Amino acid sequence: MSNTGNDELAVCPSGLPLVNENDKKVNWLPLVVVLSVPLALGIGIAYAIYFITKDEYDKQLNDIASAPGLCWLYLAPVFFGRTLCFVNMYPAVRWKSQLGLKGNIRANMYIFKLI
Repeated sequence: MSNTGNDELAVCPSGLPLVNENDKKVNWLPLVVVLSVPLALGIGIAYAIYFITKDEYDKQLNDIASAPGLCWLYLAPVFFGRTLCFVNMYPAVRWKSQLGLKGNIRANMYIFKLI
């Protein structure tokens, strides 16, 4: 990013700071970590609980498996949670990281406001 003599950022006509081509690289690792680590922890805890009382849960799982389409009722919150996490994290990873602003920019919703 280029600074002028009075420490103001160079801006585009839209009001957003100018970004060099080198600064436009997107690091997708935080998005992958935020999407996969909580899911993996939840699945790990669920398996641990399942194996402690396996006989009781096998009977309940057989009842669920016998009802047509009932498994989607249990998978829907998982899909909804992963989708919600992706929708919340994608702008922070894709665009806000390129602006090079200092401070807590993830909490600022008005960065994308049209000027």
